[in-house]
Amino acid sequence: MQVSVRNIQKKHSVDTSHIEKVLQGVMQEMGVEEGELSVALVSPLKIKELNNRFRGVNSPTDVLSFLLDEKPLSGEIIISPEIAFRQAKEMGHSFEREMTLLLIHGALHLLGYDHEEEAERSEMEKLQDELLNKFVRERSE
Repeated sequence: MQVSVRNIQKKHSVDTSHIEKVLQGVMQEMGVEEGELSVALVSPLKIKELNNRFRGVNSPTDVLSFLLDEKPLSGEIIISPEIAFRQAKEMGHSFEREMTLLLIHGALHLLGYDHEEEAERSEMEKLQDELLNKFVRERSE
């Protein structure tokens, strides 16, 4: 799995090697060996613009995912570190944990998981929590 990261925001320092490791690990756990993922780290203003353009929601969000192709998997995950930082503070956990959560959430969307209906949401949250615990624990070992 090839992963590339573009950091086009300047407010928060982000460990791009951690992003690559998490996405490669998530895809390996999910049985996806081939593909190409890109991650863009953007400002709240930019993610708001993208959210409005592609989802018709005129407000910022924390993460967006765009599937470009299913086989081999090709997609882009867009995250606003500034929003992630605020959410981490509100939730009482680290910025790194929040960024990892958003990466996993975005990756699961690329793999077809969703949270529109209760059963889907429950399945996605369970898997997201399992992956988060695995990658946060591995990171601290």
